[in-house]
Amino acid sequence: MVFCLFGSVFWIFTFMNIWGKVEITLDIKGGAIFTGIGNIGFTREFKWDELKSIIETPGRFYYNNIFANQIRIETKVNSIYVIGINRKRLSYILNSLNKIHSNIKILGRLI
Repeated sequence: MVFCLFGSVFWIFTFMNIWGKVEITLDIKGGAIFTGIGNIGFTREFKWDELKSIIETPGRFYYNNIFANQIRIETKVNSIYVIGINRKRLSYILNSLNKIHSNIKILGRLI
């Protein structure tokens, strides 16, 4: 039984490294982050007005034989982690999310 559980976790991480994707969808009210393979996976949602911080934190997983950092989106309700992204993409996504968040805050003040 334990072997089957360990084997399942191993295959999930293997498939995510080969075919996995992280998809971020944003709109004026908030966003959603999908992590999975094809249509199978997890979607975590957040609202801009509940957002506390978007930061880069040290990860717990290896990516190309080095510890990979992750993005943590902290809201009033929970924290969402974006993992499994190479360094350049992680930096681009982090900067983009912070820029969009600041623009949404400015837009919210104007409305």
